[in-house]
Amino acid sequence: MRKIILLGYAFLAVMISACSNLKELSNGSKVNPKLSGEWELFYITGPRIAFDGLYPRRKPMLRFDLEKARVSGNTSCNSLSGELKAEAENKISFKKGFATTKMFCEGTGEHTFLKALEQVETYAIKDSTLSLSSNLGVIMRFKKK
Repeated sequence: MRKIILLGYAFLAVMISACSNLKELSNGSKVNPKLSGEWELFYITGPRIAFDGLYPRRKPMLRFDLEKARVSGNTSCNSLSGELKAEAENKISFKKGFATTKMFCEGTGEHTFLKALEQVETYAIKDSTLSLSSNLGVIMRFKKK
């Protein structure tokens, strides 16, 4: 019985220390502090067009401001901004969408990027790479700027 109680305390200590690595945002969301800053897209799943063909002039970028619980950036053409919502340690959602500018954009790169963001359910950060995934796997990868 005593071993079970000690194991319970050890488990609780591990869980508390794991959670303490997260940053609580002003809107109550909790995220990995490494998410903060600018990230440039270098991989997107789905389209049969080469990545550089989708984004010939500039690559989409996301900027996470953890102090304000906001995300902003660009679609390679238009600017975007919205609230940063994270439900748990690695859960993130962009389903509510973004406010975007409305310039005309050639090609399908912007549409592809925004549709992919709507599917995102989780994120992972390894070294200087941010991976955004759905239940089907990695949808997008970004490098830290």
